[in-house]
Amino acid sequence: MHNKEIVDAICANHLYEYLIVNALYEVIGYSAQISQYCDVQLTQEAVCDLFCAVPELVGMEEELALLLEGKGSSLSLPLIFKAPDQYVNLYVHQGTLSETFIVLFENITEKTHAKQQATQVHNENLLLLDEIADKNRRLQIFSQKMKELVDEEVAKNIEKQHMLELQTRHAQMGEMIAIITHQWKQPLSVIQTVCANLKLKYELGKFSPYIFYG
Repeated sequence: MHNKEIVDAICANHLYEYLIVNALYEVIGYSAQISQYCDVQLTQEAVCDLFCAVPELVGMEEELALLLEGKGSSLSLPLIFKAPDQYVNLYVHQGTLSETFIVLFENITEKTHAKQQATQVHNENLLLLDEIADKNRRLQIFSQKMKELVDEEVAKNIEKQHMLELQTRHAQMGEMIAIITHQWKQPLSVIQTVCANLKLKYELGKFSPYIFYG
């Protein structure tokens, strides 16, 4: 089997695609499914410029030149969005051939979607926890207010009960005083009657001091 076919099979099974680029930044080789990541259509008949195919590398000519000379390390551009809904990690490595380098695309769409979904679930859980915490705070405030109202009503009821007991005691004392007054008035009424009788006899001239000795 041809070396390119072996590399293509490895890349296909591990979600990788690649470009091989020369010192003139021309694409001289590529994997079978690379077109999904390039902004231009690659063909064997036409030479394609690297920066047209991969505009994300525009402005990195100096780093690429060092890489060609073997003086620079590999380059990495993580989490690049490729329409319509794909994400890739982009790596640039020095090639095995003289003055070439390889642009490698790692498809991380599923990982990215899973991470986004996990982040969304995490954020939703945080919002739910915040909502629960807020409701708990409101419930505590409501419970505290209710406790204060209950304590206030209990205090009012105790005060009313105290006033009622006081009024009951006053009423009982009033009844006792009325009974005592009535008991006092009975002998006084007799004395008043006798005095009135004596006064009448005196006025009629029938009063005699010997009446008490007769």
